[in-house]
Amino acid sequence: MITLLTATPGGGKTAFAVSEFILKEQEKAKREGREPRKIYVYNIPDLKLPHEPLPALEHWTETTTSELDDSLQAHRFKLDHGSLVIIDEAQEIYRVRASGSKVPPHVAAFERHRHQGLDFVLITQEPALIDTHVRKLVGRHIHIRVTGLGRTQYEWSNTMESPDTKCKNAPVKIRWSLPKHVFGLYKSATVHVKPVRRIPTGVYYLAGIAVALAGLGTYIYRMIDEKTSAVADPAVAVVSSVPDQPAFGQRVATVGTTVAEFAPRLAGRPESAPIYDGVRVVKAMPVIRGCIAMRTKCRCVTDQGTDAGLNHDQCRAWLDNPPYDPYAEPYRSAPVATASVQPG
Repeated sequence: MITLLTATPGGGKTAFAVSEFILKEQEKAKREGREPRKIYVYNIPDLKLPHEPLPALEHWTETTTSELDDSLQAHRFKLDHGSLVIIDEAQEIYRVRASGSKVPPHVAAFERHRHQGLDFVLITQEPALIDTHVRKLVGRHIHIRVTGLGRTQYEWSNTMESPDTKCKNAPVKIRWSLPKHVFGLYKSATVHVKPVRRIPTGVYYLAGIAVALAGLGTYIYRMIDEKTSAVADPAVAVVSSVPDQPAFGQRVATVGTTVAEFAPRLAGRPESAPIYDGVRVVKAMPVIRGCIAMRTKCRCVTDQGTDAGLNHDQCRAWLDNPPYDPYAEPYRSAPVATASVQPG
């Protein structure tokens, strides 16, 4: 099988290959009481696990002829049967060719690699960097995506072009963390640059919603607590609602005991409910603080940042000629210091 392993630089591709293919092959061989498969490796420097470097490219394949016709030629790998072949930075060997160009032997040999029991792991940043002939023969595509929330492993049973945009519909999704135990088993880079993780916008939205809900909950709790305290005081309730002492057996109505008292008079304005009549006092008025005009839209806002209610033409007129605001605090200039000169 050909496995394509992709991720952006620093995504953990090489660490994944060492952990999930080389180490697991050793563990599996130990459990089954057999010798591990021969592992050919290319482009993983200073690998401390048992492996064999790949020979020169010209020695990878051999040409065979068909039993039906000597003119029919095919290519196959000369590597030991049953081996595992891991090629990092595979685009160096299987780079995209010009359309219509001849298929090289080391590419054509993939057409029959399973007859030899060979498994390949091709590691690169993006599927588009690999020869299309090879991409069409891939039987497993693993893509590691790094976000502000960590790493996720996605899988498909064929090459998935532009995998970052197709992750949502991937049949296999697994949370994956860098296997730190393999870092000392190979040399990944001469200089390590830690990738910057950007927290997804959705996280900020969720945090904002959580803060807003917490504030709203606190406000509602205090409001209910104040109303409950006022109603719970029988002396205040009786004195405020009934001036005279009721007769024996007469039922006394207390403030806030009926549903109607909580029903707003104006839809969407809960403060218009009768129960708030005693505390509802106007303390401000909407004053236009500015307008914003775009190609097709114009909007004016109040000092509280709410919509001032002007239509498009009114908004444009306000921008062209802002009216005088008689309610604004008058501008007071600082007094000018004066000095008198006494005659000598």
